[in-house]
Amino acid sequence: MSLEAKVMPAVAAVVSFIKEQATTDLANFSNVKDNALHSLTKDQLQSVCRLVEQSIQSNFIRSSNQIVSVLTEIETKAAKDSLGRKKK
Repeated sequence: MSLEAKVMPAVAAVVSFIKEQATTDLANFSNVKDNALHSLTKDQLQSVCRLVEQSIQSNFIRSSNQIVSVLTEIETKAAKDSLGRKKK
C-alpha cells in the first residue's frame, strides 16, 4: 500500500472534522448576543455554514496535490535508500 493511500484518508478525516467544527463554532457563536451572527435567521446561518464547508472542501481539493507531492518525494527517497542498502 502506498504512503498516499495510507495518509490521504487521515488527512480527509481531519478536513472533515474541521468542516464540522467550523459549523458548530458558527452555530454556537450565533447564540451569543452582540455579535454579527446573532442577527442571522436560521436559514441564513445554514447558508453561511454551507458556504464555509464548501470553501474548506474546495480548497482542500485544490491544495491536496501539495501533500501528495511530498508523500511521493518521501516514497522516492525511501526507495532509493532501500536500493542503496541492498547494494552494500
